Amino acid sequence: MTSDSAAADRPGWVERVNAGEVPAITLEARREFEPGALLDAALARRGRAAGDPAAFCAPGPGTGE
Repeated sequence: MTSDSAAADRPGWVERVNAGEVPAITLEARREFEPGALLDAALARRGRAAGDPAAFCAPGPGTGE
């Protein structure tokens, strides 16, 4: 829960997002959460094969390891 003072300190853009008045964000928020796709995208950014969560434990490219 937030207090009234926390809401008063909130920037206007946050209020607009919370009210659903920012289409780009509200459309994204309606997408179904797909953890596998999120993990695969993160692995790809590290130069790792998709579908291999164990690769998160391996050093990434350019780490010198």
